[in-house]
Amino acid sequence: MFEIRDITEKHTSSHKTMDWLVADMVALRGGSLGHLRYVMKDTLQLMPLYGHYFYAHGCIYVKRGNFNQRKMIASLDYLRNPNIPTWLIIFPEGTRYYPGTPKVIQSSEQFARDHNLQVLKHHLVPKVKGTWLVTKHLHDKFDALYDVSVFYEGTVDQSGVRGNAPQLIEFLLGKCKRVHIHIRRIPMTEVPQEEESLRVWLHGLYAEKDKLAENFFSKDATQRATVQKTLGGRVSHLGLWSTLSSFIFFTALSVPFLCTKMGHQLYLHLLMYGTMGSYAWLAIRSVC
Repeated sequence: MFEIRDITEKHTSSHKTMDWLVADMVALRGGSLGHLRYVMKDTLQLMPLYGHYFYAHGCIYVKRGNFNQRKMIASLDYLRNPNIPTWLIIFPEGTRYYPGTPKVIQSSEQFARDHNLQVLKHHLVPKVKGTWLVTKHLHDKFDALYDVSVFYEGTVDQSGVRGNAPQLIEFLLGKCKRVHIHIRRIPMTEVPQEEESLRVWLHGLYAEKDKLAENFFSKDATQRATVQKTLGGRVSHLGLWSTLSSFIFFTALSVPFLCTKMGHQLYLHLLMYGTMGSYAWLAIRSVC
């Protein structure tokens, strides 16, 4: 499965962890937890230990403004292996629409006007290069593209002004009562393979997403209150048993590290030397 995602909420860097959590929510319900792979910014390879794990798992690092097409193609060819089931996730905007960066928004709007594209109210103009390479090289591997939009309830005040999306800790503490996830399945046969055709098609897709966002960021309180009915959605509860086994396993695995002196030392050594070793390996591989 190939997935195009956007999270149209005001955020800071600390909010980015919510992306992963929401993706896991969808994957768990689709029976594909563990098969998620991302096209992600190169700076994420600096995350201790996880930076190397993402690369080893088949995620693809790309540099903004210095896009290395050859290296991305090599990574995509690896994912062509039929024994590697994959949900590949890409954020075509590169970064999210954030009201706190008006210059970025103005630049995106001006680009749209200069290229005779519809100006988007709640999104930045999507970039096509990465998406095009995915569709070109993995078109016969994926059966469909899933257009996913995510909105956090309670982030718009009574006057219709958007606020911050919840941080991960706020979400886990229950301060965000509901997450709206809109998913549309598009067969790969309907996805253009030529770059320019895909550019026009992708922008049209984002124009439709912009209309969808109006339901959440409207000044009309009635419209915001009836968004679930408007979109024809349904509540999706997740049973305790779906995650209990994983919780028990990782809790048991963590106990020796948290409760013993040897465990503390092993953890610190793993964090220190493992991180240094993974940085060295990624630098040698020159992953993006």
